Amino acid sequence: MILPSHFSSPAFGFAGTSQAVQSAIAYDQMLDGSKFTVVESGGVLYLDGFAPSQDTVERALAIARSVSACRVVSRVLPANSEFALLKS
Repeated sequence: MILPSHFSSPAFGFAGTSQAVQSAIAYDQMLDGSKFTVVESGGVLYLDGFAPSQDTVERALAIARSVSACRVVSRVLPANSEFALLKS
């Protein structure tokens, strides 16, 4: 997914950047079945939510990093991860 260069501009601000990342993830058809929220804290963007697989999480991270020059960290536990399976 290629987005306009103004999405990663420092002038865009953290609130605008997190909204841009959230929108880019929401509109990616390959992420259907997932739910992500984007939270900024201390200059870092965090992905929270649900994903059916680690591949889905990796795709969301790639999209977020293509939109933002900020550090992006996932706090998403994929449904098919070993820990998630132990909890169910």
